[in-house]
Amino acid sequence: MAVEIERKFLLSFIPDNLKIQERKTIYQSYLATGKEEVRIRRVEWEDKSKFYMTYKNRLNNKQGREEIEIEITENTYHQLNNKSVPVIKDRLVIELGNGLYAEVDIFKNIGFELKTVEVEFKSYEEAEGFVPPDWFGRELTGTKEYNNQSLWMKVNGRDS
Repeated sequence: MAVEIERKFLLSFIPDNLKIQERKTIYQSYLATGKEEVRIRRVEWEDKSKFYMTYKNRLNNKQGREEIEIEITENTYHQLNNKSVPVIKDRLVIELGNGLYAEVDIFKNIGFELKTVEVEFKSYEEAEGFVPPDWFGRELTGTKEYNNQSLWMKVNGRDS
């Protein structure tokens, strides 16, 4: 099981001079919520689509989670997601240098404007030593109200 180590920040704007490596639209729903979560995603880019199911388990720190992700068929995705409204977000992948990438998410259907950026790291030391660029806003790592699961629950009229 891989460990995902990341930090998340709020964005008030996205600078025009960023070199975007990749653009995609993500439709994300949850089958299980809480400390352990199971989510499904439809990811679209250019004229392609892929479907995933991911299990995540929060570790005892705010930066790390165990993660298992598998690709599923479109049919399986629709069977699993037949009754919920997905969170929809556009994702921009931006190279930061030193082997790091920023994933900028622009949320589309959550009832308010929200842009966030996440950076994944290879180690906790790398995460702790990371100095965010000036265009990153307030850190949201570990803030429940801004995590994707809580946003999905709001979109679907559930308490988080």
